[in-house]
Amino acid sequence: MRTRCIQHISLFIAAIALFIAADGLQAHKPVTSKFTYYEHIQPLFRFYCGGCHVSEGIAPMSLLTYKEAYPWAESIKEQLLADSMHPWYDDESFGIFTQGQRMTARQLDMIVDWATGGTPEGVQNPISSYPIQAVEWSLGMPDLLLSMPTPTLIDANSWEKTLDIILPTGLEEERWLTAIDLKPGYPGMVHNAIVYLTKNTSNLVPESNTDIPADQILGTWVPGQIGSMAEDTAYHLPANAQLTLRIYYRKTWRDEGIEQSDQSILGLYFASQPPQQTIHTLVLQQIQEIQEETDIIRMVQTFARDIVLNGIMPVMSSAGQSVRIEVETPDRKKIGMLRIVQYDQGWPIRYDFKEPVYVPRGSRIIITGTYRTEEQETTNSNETSHRMKVWVDYTL
Repeated sequence: MRTRCIQHISLFIAAIALFIAADGLQAHKPVTSKFTYYEHIQPLFRFYCGGCHVSEGIAPMSLLTYKEAYPWAESIKEQLLADSMHPWYDDESFGIFTQGQRMTARQLDMIVDWATGGTPEGVQNPISSYPIQAVEWSLGMPDLLLSMPTPTLIDANSWEKTLDIILPTGLEEERWLTAIDLKPGYPGMVHNAIVYLTKNTSNLVPESNTDIPADQILGTWVPGQIGSMAEDTAYHLPANAQLTLRIYYRKTWRDEGIEQSDQSILGLYFASQPPQQTIHTLVLQQIQEIQEETDIIRMVQTFARDIVLNGIMPVMSSAGQSVRIEVETPDRKKIGMLRIVQYDQGWPIRYDFKEPVYVPRGSRIIITGTYRTEEQETTNSNETSHRMKVWVDYTL
């Protein structure tokens, strides 16, 4: 993670150089694009990028006004063409999910044309000037708020930290959870979060970079991406349930050399009555020592009864490169569930199917993960094993 952080710092330094150069050349660049920022580009930035690239957000710059966005035009174009942003890496030829909408080819062309064609500003209107806040409840006011018991401090010389924080719900009776959301205390360094339910929290280490010891993941949070359960499905929360919030902090260059603190609030959304279907979770895990010939992990599980798949969350160690998840039915037909062609450990996401997938008894789920070899490894040369863990949510 330290190496990755240094890489991000280097990218930001390079981006600053681009910013200065672009600012100085802006007046001399001919305008050839028919697309203007306020009419065509800002609506795309607000919808696709506004979760991170907002004032005081986790991204190092806002893109939601013309003055903020145009100096970064060349960098934006390069990131989009390299498919590096935004952080949603699934192959669309496989599953279709509730979150993570991608830009269309035409939308990408509009931004590239605007970036290379003089970045015209256009006319600002009341809608385009309406501010987006980095902190808001995307699904409306939650039914239950759980605040971190104490603030988390990231000292001036630190760039990142991962914490596991136990949050007692205080529920006197069972409830049915349909969605989670997070309101960061300081959005500028809350990078992502995972909420999970475990049977035993006694072995949790408050500051942790280890595997997630979860029997059931109740939700993942990254800025701008909020998922919820399919209608009439929910997770069961027993009375007095204790949740664990795994929260990953990462500073941007804005906070270099500055101590910052955060005290985030977790929001829970409940069904008004018991759902027709309760979500269960199958956890698959494999660990193998790193050797030259072991750059692939393959896991297979056969389903003994008919099930309906609701979502999948894969987590790999830092050398993870790609994931492919398929279901093979008894008649040998293969159905693509999820393929991530560019795995990024920094963006843990649970992929919720837009339409739950029926899987007949006797089918197999086949999970294949590829890892960078020692020659390709740039993330953590101290690792001695490749690890992959997959949570499969289903109903009966």
